[in-house]
Amino acid sequence: MEYLIQLNDGPLDGVELSVAHNMARRIRNITMDVVSEQNVHDMEEAEVKSAGYDLYIDEPTAANDGSILCFYHDRSTMLPKHPLAKIHHRMSNRDKKYWNKWLDDITDALNECFQHVSPETRRSDRAIKAYEQAQRRLAEVPKLRTYP
Repeated sequence: MEYLIQLNDGPLDGVELSVAHNMARRIRNITMDVVSEQNVHDMEEAEVKSAGYDLYIDEPTAANDGSILCFYHDRSTMLPKHPLAKIHHRMSNRDKKYWNKWLDDITDALNECFQHVSPETRRSDRAIKAYEQAQRRLAEVPKLRTYP
């Protein structure tokens, strides 16, 4: 499957990246170095600024198959008004890393469960183990610090 990564707000607003690797669905943060237009040809003297983008998980998209991933600038003024987005936006970098790892573990376990439940594989024992792993990780909801 081909994934489309959309960058919203900030200096890279409107940029879209097309990724043909399944690992694209596991990307949670993107940081890019950006130079001003006048310095594009003279990289030695270019003023470089970093632009950070975070994945917004629950935004509905036209494809609705998970192939479109919407990222928002880390200081976005147009961040969707979803409770998870608000929490992620205000997390410390350490909490974001923990949260992202937690989500990755659950996603991987459910993906493995799905792969082994299909009629072609008939490996229900692996599907059950993967499902149980996802349940265990879901029970370990990250304990976050209080945010203003």
